Amino acid sequence: TKEDYFILISYLNSKVVDNIAQILNPTLHFKLNNYNSIPMLISCEGKIKEISKQCIDISRFELYLTRQKLSLSSYYKERTPADCKFLQNALKTEYQFEDLPPNMMPMSQLEAIVGALIVRERSRNPNNIKKIFEFCGIDVINIEEKIVTNF
Repeated sequence: TKEDYFILISYLNSKVVDNIAQILNPTLHFKLNNYNSIPMLISCEGKIKEISKQCIDISRFELYLTRQKLSLSSYYKERTPADCKFLQNALKTEYQFEDLPPNMMPMSQLEAIVGALIVRERSRNPNNIKKIFEFCGIDVINIEEKIVTNF
């Protein structure tokens, strides 16, 4: 069922499975066959279900609009190396992510940081987050006003 799918995805993205994966295969090459060796903790299913339902509310955001609201938009073509480097530098200067490496990070990791900014804003100021549309039954959210950066 759809609920079982969310439970499985939540479990596979947990720290528990991350630690088990490190034990089963300490290399960076964790393959599909390795997932067959991971035990499913049946006793934790209720808690996993509860947490996965909470996370669904924040699982999608509209990246282009969010970058505009956060003053992270560039004039470069989206997802090009120049755009990637711009976003990385903007996150460092605008949002004080000083620990970002000097070499260029993958765009997917930078986009995850943008998503984390939304999650943090939603926990601090839920009225600043609005639903802009729905996709496959999941709300797609965006920031109403620019985040105030007082870290």
